[in-house]
Amino acid sequence: MIHQSIECNRGSIFREIKDLLDSIIYVSIKSLDRHLKVFTCMINTE
Repeated sequence: MIHQSIECNRGSIFREIKDLLDSIIYVSIKSLDRHLKVFTCMINTE
């Protein structure tokens, strides 16, 4: 019974890690996009 719940949790943990990585990548791309826009704006104003 305990072993079964460990197997189940392990599967959930892998899915959670994948979702977490997807979220980090998504946020990083959005953040990078924002930085690029600011950087481009700074270059254009000089």
